[in-house]
Amino acid sequence: YYEILSYVNNLLTFTNLKCLFLNNNCIKKIENLNDLNKLKALYLQNNDISTIENINCSSIVILNLSNNKIKKISNLKHLKFLEKLNISNNLIENIEDLNEVTHLESLTHLDISNNLLNITDEGKTQKLSDYVEKGYENCSGEKCNISEIKNELKQTSTEGSTTCSNTPITEQNEDSKIFEMYLYYYENFKDEIVKEKNCYTIKYHPNVETMDQPNKKKFFFLCEFILLLKKIKNLKTLFVKNNPFVNKIRHVPKYLIANVPHLLFLDDQKIKKENICLARVFLKHGKIAENELQKLFAKKKNEKYKNLTEKFHSFLLSRSEKQKET
Repeated sequence: YYEILSYVNNLLTFTNLKCLFLNNNCIKKIENLNDLNKLKALYLQNNDISTIENINCSSIVILNLSNNKIKKISNLKHLKFLEKLNISNNLIENIEDLNEVTHLESLTHLDISNNLLNITDEGKTQKLSDYVEKGYENCSGEKCNISEIKNELKQTSTEGSTTCSNTPITEQNEDSKIFEMYLYYYENFKDEIVKEKNCYTIKYHPNVETMDQPNKKKFFFLCEFILLLKKIKNLKTLFVKNNPFVNKIRHVPKYLIANVPHLLFLDDQKIKKENICLARVFLKHGKIAENELQKLFAKKKNEKYKNLTEKFHSFLLSRSEKQKET
C-alpha cells in the first residue's frame, strides 16, 4: 500500500537521515526539514511545488525538484555543498529566474531542460554589448609562434587540405594564422582553460554588426545565458534541451561549447577539446574553416596512431631479439 503525501511531517526523529525520497506525491510546500542536518540527497520530483523554500539542510549534495510548478530558483544560495541540481520540467521562463545558481560554489551538474526559457522582449542589447568581444583575438592574448605547427600547416596546405592553389598568398597566410591559433589551444588545452576561467566576455560569435535586429535580439539573449553559465565556476554537466530558445536560435550547442569551455557534457554530448576548437572556428570563420580544421585534427590523430603502432612493433621486435639471444 502506497500513501500519497500532500505535506511533509513526522521527520523529527530521523535526525541522522542522509537520503530522503519524497517524490511522486502531491506535496505543495517544502517544510519540516530543519532538523535533518546530515541530509545529503533530497528527492522532491513529481510533486506540486511552486516555490523553493525551507531547505535549510546545508549538507545537501543532490537536490531533485524536477516535474513541479517552479517558476524561479530561489533560497538555495546557502547550500555550499550542493553539486547536482535537477530542476527540469518546471515553469522557468526568464534567465533572471536562474540567477541563484551562480551562488552555488560546488555545483557541477545542472539540469534545466524542458522548461519555458525563451527570448524576451526586454531590450538589453546595449548593456550586454559591453561583454561581447568585437575584435579577433588569439587563444591566450599571446602570439602562437610554434614552428612545428607552422610546418605542419604548410605541409597540409600543399596536400590541398587547408588551402587550394588558386587562393592568394595573403589569404593562405591568414588561414595559417587561424589554424595555428586553434592548434595551439588544442595542444595547451589545460593551461588555456585556466586562463579563461575568470573571463566574462563572449569571444566566439559571428560579426554582430552584420546581424539584423531579430537576430541581434536572439544573440544577446544567448549572451546573457552564457554569461550566467560562466559564473558557475565548477559546472561540468548542463542539460538545456527542449527549452523554446534552443529551437529558435541556430547553433546553440556550438555557442555554449565555444564560450563555456569548462563544460564536459552538454545534454547528451560529451565535449572534447577538439569539439571546442571546432565550435570556435565555426562561429568565427564559418563552416568551410571548421571542415578544414576537422581534417587537420583527423590527420594528427592518424599520425599519432601510426607512431604508436610503429613503437609497439619496435618493442615486440626488440623483445623477440632479446629472447633469441638468451
